[in-house]
Amino acid sequence: MEEWKGPVQQLDDFRFLIPKSYKPAMRTDGLIFADAKMMEQVKKDFAAEQVANVATMPGIVGRSMAIL
Repeated sequence: MEEWKGPVQQLDDFRFLIPKSYKPAMRTDGLIFADAKMMEQVKKDFAAEQVANVATMPGIVGRSMAIL
C-alpha cells in the first residue's frame, strides 16, 4: 500500500510539523496533533497531504492544523 512520503518533523510526543518548504504554494507550516501510532495511519490515509493543501489557501492565518 502506498504511503505519504512528505517531510514531517516530530516536535514532541504529540506534535508533528510539516514545513512550509514542502510545497512552493504553502503559506504556512502544517501541524498535526497525534501520537506516533496514529501518525502511521495519517500517512497511509494521506491526511498529512490535506494539512499541507490547507496551508496553501489564500487568507490562512497561523498554521494549518489537524487534531487526530
